Amino acid sequence: MLLIYNIAIFFYATLVHWVAPFNHKAHLFVRGRKGQTQRLQEQLSIKRGNHPIVHFHCASMGEFEQGRPIIEQMKKQYPEVQILLTFFSPSGFEGCKNYAGADYIAYLPLDFAGSARRFASVVKPAVSVFIKYEYWYHHINALQQSGTQLYLASAIFRPQQVFFKPIIGTFFRNILKRFSAIFVQDENSLKLLQGFDFRNVAVTGDTRFDRVVAIAAHPKPLPQLEAFAQEQEVLVAGSTWQQDEDLLLQIANNDEHLRIIFVPHEIHQSRINKLMQQLQRPAVRYSALLGQPNLQANDYQYIVVDKMGVLSSVYQFAHYAYIGGGFGAGIHNTLEAAVYGIPVFFGINYCKFKEAKDLIAQGGAFCVKNATQLHLHLQNFKKSPSLLAQSGQTAKNYVTQHLGATQLICNLLKINNL
Repeated sequence: MLLIYNIAIFFYATLVHWVAPFNHKAHLFVRGRKGQTQRLQEQLSIKRGNHPIVHFHCASMGEFEQGRPIIEQMKKQYPEVQILLTFFSPSGFEGCKNYAGADYIAYLPLDFAGSARRFASVVKPAVSVFIKYEYWYHHINALQQSGTQLYLASAIFRPQQVFFKPIIGTFFRNILKRFSAIFVQDENSLKLLQGFDFRNVAVTGDTRFDRVVAIAAHPKPLPQLEAFAQEQEVLVAGSTWQQDEDLLLQIANNDEHLRIIFVPHEIHQSRINKLMQQLQRPAVRYSALLGQPNLQANDYQYIVVDKMGVLSSVYQFAHYAYIGGGFGAGIHNTLEAAVYGIPVFFGINYCKFKEAKDLIAQGGAFCVKNATQLHLHLQNFKKSPSLLAQSGQTAKNYVTQHLGATQLICNLLKINNL
């Protein structure tokens, strides 16, 4: 199995290098890792001193949002530690490369045995915390052998995952068993792991609840969007893909009263241009409002947000939220919207997300298969403000009832010699 794993990593690396000249993300992936460990070694030699390193690894932005509360709480509890934050994906690294909560931010080297050993020997972290997933065999092995305490936080497991398959499951379970402790989101994950003789597991919940509450308590001021939403019915469509926008355009182009703030998942110029061209009523880019003070936001029916990093604060202006991804690989973060006390809508691919299923069951969220279903829900809420308020309050209550994972995880993390 290890031979197959190594071959797969080799072919993945080769493929990325082949496509890098033609693909922006692949180019960032390759360029960002070139000489990365050497640069990190130089930074550590200047800044580290006698400070222990606590290493957090996130696949991308979503996992960073789960790990961020732990990072910041860890800094409060152990001000003497230095934080190394690593990413696998370019979107995660590029979005967080200026994050002030970490002392070092880097790409995790590709999972070859040699590069993993070198990374572990250069960094020598006291603790490594992998957020939610990313079970890199050589990195986990090298870190463990170097004496690093390994933790997995905010993890969630399902029976169909590779860990629980015949034959190949043994290889991947052995990776999991190298963690000092695994902190899972729910009881189902605990029972599943215990069924395979794991004893180092604790249910701690999901740190995203703590994170979205912290954001909602101090959202970014966005005066142009605040003016747009003033005394208006507003739908915020967050992290949308083309299929989501196709559905929403049927609503947008047939409802002269509903105002929509579109926040596409990708803000490439071609994507933004296409969406702007498809909107049949007055629309404006968010960047235009920022760059031209004479433009009045309330003169438009639609705003297309072409800036990264503001979505979680945009939801503060919504009466309803539509979360993208439900007609693709899976929905994005529903909690970012639910925390503001608004009903949440999304497409059909939500079953991997416990919070989405819970919100539907409780009446704070709704799965829509097409534009007709979304339109009916919106009409029902327009007719009954009390129903709208009840559904929104249900969503908010669900979030506040699940706080506390961050502190619980930090209490269980053990850093030697501190």
